[in-house]
Amino acid sequence: MLRLFILKLLLSIGLASLLWGCSIHRMDIQQGNALTEEMMNKLTVGMDQRKVRRIAGTPLITDPFRSNRWDYIYTFKHGITNEVQYSYITLFFENELLVKVEVHAMPLKNDDINSLNRQLRKERS
Repeated sequence: MLRLFILKLLLSIGLASLLWGCSIHRMDIQQGNALTEEMMNKLTVGMDQRKVRRIAGTPLITDPFRSNRWDYIYTFKHGITNEVQYSYITLFFENELLVKVEVHAMPLKNDDINSLNRQLRKERS
């Protein structure tokens, strides 16, 4: 009887210590296209859509009814701190040429994105 009690007690302590060491892991969430300032500096009015796509990548949102508008949206939410970084840029075309760039939220610097990626790799190791 005493042995059974001691065995249950040891199992309970072992299970409690295992659970105590576990913590909730929240993942970092990246969504969209990271259109950096460096990429923005390469874009010029009058550029054709193919060249814009080579520089900026495929837009996150393309409206099937208005193919002359491309939206680039990027968000990064850090899993632990819940810090959110955000950029939102809209490009407008006429006759497949870039005519206007609208910046709704400033693009990230290339260094910002590289540091986010380094931080992600470090946390995963």
